[in-house]
Amino acid sequence: MVPITSKCGHTVISFGLKAIQPVYDLYDQLIAAGLTSGQKFTADPRPIDPAVPSSLLEDIVFKKIMYTHQEKYERQLKKLGITKDEDYTCTCYLDQVGNKPEKGDVLSWAESSAVVYANSVLGARCNRNSGIIELMGSVAGFVPEFGLLTDEGRKATWIIEVKCKEKPEAQLLGSAIGMKVMEEVPYVKGLDRWLGTELNEEACSYLKDFGAATRTTPTSTKSPCSARPSACP
Repeated sequence: MVPITSKCGHTVISFGLKAIQPVYDLYDQLIAAGLTSGQKFTADPRPIDPAVPSSLLEDIVFKKIMYTHQEKYERQLKKLGITKDEDYTCTCYLDQVGNKPEKGDVLSWAESSAVVYANSVLGARCNRNSGIIELMGSVAGFVPEFGLLTDEGRKATWIIEVKCKEKPEAQLLGSAIGMKVMEEVPYVKGLDRWLGTELNEEACSYLKDFGAATRTTPTSTKSPCSARPSACP
C-alpha cells in the first residue's frame, strides 16, 4: 500500500439506482462510524440534470423507477466529503473544476477517462480502481501499489507511430489504438506534428477525447502514453 498524495479524490458512482443498495448501506455505516473521506472528492455526472426540462413520462421512468435513491445518495456524498454540490463531472481535472493532480501524485480514482488523462497527460499515477476501492482509498489515505503506480507497470509495451497526412480524428484514433493494444500500454508518437509540444487548450482538448476513446473499447484498460513532455512515466 502507498499513501495518496493528491489534493482531491474522485468517485465514479454518481447515480442512485436501487440495484446497488449494498453500496448505500456501506456508506451509511461509514458515516455512522465517522469514517468520512480524508480528502475532498468530485464525482461523475448525475444521471438526471435538474436544470434540463423533462416530460411527465421521463419523470416517472427516471425519478420513480430507475433513480429512486438519487436524493438520498447525494446527501450521503455531502456527508462523505464531496467538494461542492455542482462538482459532478467526468472531467474533474479541468481548470474550472479544480481537481487537477500534479505530476507524480498518487490518486484514488475510478473514472476511466479521467484516469487516462491523469496518467498520460498530467503524469500522475493511478490505476482504474473500482467505485468502492476508490472511495475507500480516500477514506484510508492509501491505495494498493501495482500496475500504473509502479515504474515497471508504466513502461510501454507498444510503440504506435501516427503517420497520417491530416490530423486524425481523436475518437477514431483512440478507439483504434484501444482495440489493438487491449490491456497493454502503448506509447504514441507523431501527434506532436499537429498538437505541438505545449499543453495548451487545443492540445488538452484533443488528448482528453483521444484518451477517453481508448477506454471505450471493451478490452482496453490501460492508459496510452503520448509523446509529450508531461507524458508517463
